[in-house]
Amino acid sequence: MNTEQVVVEGKDYTRTVWFIAGPQATEHPLCVFLDGEYYLERVGALPILQELIASQRIPQMSFAFVPSNGPQSRHEDFVCNDRFARFISEDLVHWARNRASTIRGERNLVCGLSLSGLASAHMTLTHPHVFSSALSQSGSFWWERKRFASLARAFPKISSRHWLSVGDQELEDNATHPPTGMRQEFTQVAGVQSAVDALIASGAEVRHHVFHGAHAFEPWRAELADALPWLCSA
Repeated sequence: MNTEQVVVEGKDYTRTVWFIAGPQATEHPLCVFLDGEYYLERVGALPILQELIASQRIPQMSFAFVPSNGPQSRHEDFVCNDRFARFISEDLVHWARNRASTIRGERNLVCGLSLSGLASAHMTLTHPHVFSSALSQSGSFWWERKRFASLARAFPKISSRHWLSVGDQELEDNATHPPTGMRQEFTQVAGVQSAVDALIASGAEVRHHVFHGAHAFEPWRAELADALPWLCSA
């Protein structure tokens, strides 16, 4: 895969993005990875994506890896932030379609882990035509006393597809996370369960994957080869 590093400027944000263009002759989806630096450097996503495409387990597509821009920005951008959701769903997608005109404008995929897993699910709520599928690996749905569940239940109908995973050892609660002092009152397990229940109640298709392990890159890497084909199979 040929990866290029480019600057994407939007109305409210500017990010340096790693971009991989898909086929130029065939309409195809865009797959956006939030926390892109983690997916590239710690998860090791590129070899997995190459193998999935080579084996035809997922279709050919374009990929955009969007970095978090640091711990402070993660606590601002990834907590159901409508402005950041617009940057990804409008500015970034528009930029990508200008770069690769065969990227389709609808039914794309957004992926994230931990706090960015919360953000990926949120983007399918606020921009359902742009992103119809979301991967949320150990998503931080405990945020603000499980507020995401309330947001999801407020939608009369959700038709998106979600892979929500969590480790059976993600049992920390009553914790404070630097640098902002973000308070976690519930376990990751409980938070993810609340999101699963709320999304299903509103009509979404959900795969709830509980893996053996903790909040770590190794189990996220291990499930990627199963999660992406399932999300792309709709």
